[in-house]
Amino acid sequence: MDSPGIEKLRILVVDDELGMRLAVCRALEKFSVRVSDIDGEVGFEVDQAVSGEEALEKMKISFPDILLLDHKLPGLSGLDVLQTLSSAEHDL
Repeated sequence: MDSPGIEKLRILVVDDELGMRLAVCRALEKFSVRVSDIDGEVGFEVDQAVSGEEALEKMKISFPDILLLDHKLPGLSGLDVLQTLSSAEHDL
């Protein structure tokens, strides 16, 4: 259950290795940090994608605040994903 007053940043973790995705999720799912600029706490809502293609589909629905993107992915590489985002000017 979320604590009242904690803002959530949405993170999308894109990696074809399950262990890497799960490690990031475990590390961030209950982590929060105090941010003096907003005089409050920020937590994280973590979503996962196993490929560049899946990541782009998820970003069409909801663009994350933070993107953690593996470089070497099957199909579209991390650089391909960034190029697609750049050419689309974030209008997925």
